[in-house]
Amino acid sequence: SELNPDKFELIIKSYFERIGADDVYIPAKNEREKKGDADIVASFETIKTIIYVQAKFQDKITPSWAIEQIQNYKESKESMDDGYSRIGWVISTAASYSEEAYEEAKSNKIQLIDGKQFVKMLLNVGICKLDKLF
Repeated sequence: SELNPDKFELIIKSYFERIGADDVYIPAKNEREKKGDADIVASFETIKTIIYVQAKFQDKITPSWAIEQIQNYKESKESMDDGYSRIGWVISTAASYSEEAYEEAKSNKIQLIDGKQFVKMLLNVGICKLDKLF
């Protein structure tokens, strides 16, 4: 009941820090790309991988718009010739995604993570006291 979109982004950021990301940041809302949107960016130097995350704080079904946002953001960054692989994720507090979202994610190779899956991910890395994050 105390969770909100900003706190949800902080939890996701903390998750990536906990699993060993070298750099994790939340892009400023006014610095976001004109095409696409990412709420969290996590870089892993040793494996030359960047994960772009679209965070959705929703209680019902997450629509395909989330996949379009992260796919467009990822595509805008793929022209960079820096040797990094780029991956798109959508993490939602909702229990599921729309059928269109599943189809679009599959065709664009975007990872979809629902609320229950994300809770399991948090518990697997030992994040259990969320009140200390805020």
